[in-house]
Amino acid sequence: MGDHTMHEVVGDLCNEDFDVLEVAPSVEEVKRKIEAVERGKKWRPIMVLAMDGAHVPTRPEEAKGKGKGRKKVRAKRANWEGEWKEAKGLIPEDDVRLCVIADGARWIWKLVNKLYPRAVEVLDYYHLSEHLHEVAELQYGHDPERAQEWIEATLTRLFSGEAYGVIWRLERMKPRSAEAKREINSLIGYLKENEDRVDYKFYRKG
Repeated sequence: MGDHTMHEVVGDLCNEDFDVLEVAPSVEEVKRKIEAVERGKKWRPIMVLAMDGAHVPTRPEEAKGKGKGRKKVRAKRANWEGEWKEAKGLIPEDDVRLCVIADGARWIWKLVNKLYPRAVEVLDYYHLSEHLHEVAELQYGHDPERAQEWIEATLTRLFSGEAYGVIWRLERMKPRSAEAKREINSLIGYLKENEDRVDYKFYRKG
């Protein structure tokens, strides 16, 4: 960002003539796409929603208008705090089989349960693999080949729907250090909390 602060960068973006609707489809557009996909098909189409923290910047009313002494007509860049609102969309659950993919953030799954209670919930496979790499680095960092073998074997078990077996092995792993122990316990808790979301074998069939 160079010499610009985050608020200045956000201010510049807000001053441009951007419209959220240019990048986010309307409810009508979503319905038209679903109708096109399901035409002639027996089953409702599957819609996959990848979910993460997503907010859009908005300007408060006092920041709008022409700044005093300015030659150009553009919004005032006063010392205002940008307001951030959650970006939400409407998905017609009756018309699709909805699958939500997200990381393990609790607030995301609470929001999913509130907005889309019938959706199939799947823990992001690649986000989970990052946690495995962290454990491997601390536990087998002295032996890169052993670390890679463990990562590949564990990912294969998870990919095959053997989350319980992965947890069982982690609980019996002998930590190499106090830091490794903390990371192993963290991964165990992460998997247990999301155990119903990591049956990747079942989800692939679905």
